[in-house]
Amino acid sequence: MVTDPVQDRLLDIIAAKAKGRKRTPKPRLEKSAAPGNVVNIMDALRKSIASEGKRR
Repeated sequence: MVTDPVQDRLLDIIAAKAKGRKRTPKPRLEKSAAPGNVVNIMDALRKSIASEGKRR
C-alpha cells in the first residue's frame, strides 16, 4: 500500500488537536540568497519605456 506523507501529517495534526496538545512545528529551511543573474522585471520595463519615449 502507498503511504501519503501529507495525509499522515494531517492525521497527526488532527489527533494532536483532539488530545488538546499543540503540535511541534516542522523547522523551515532558510531562503537562500538570490543568484546574481536575476533581472528585476519592473526595472527592465521602466528602462524599456524610458528608451521608447526618447526615440519618438
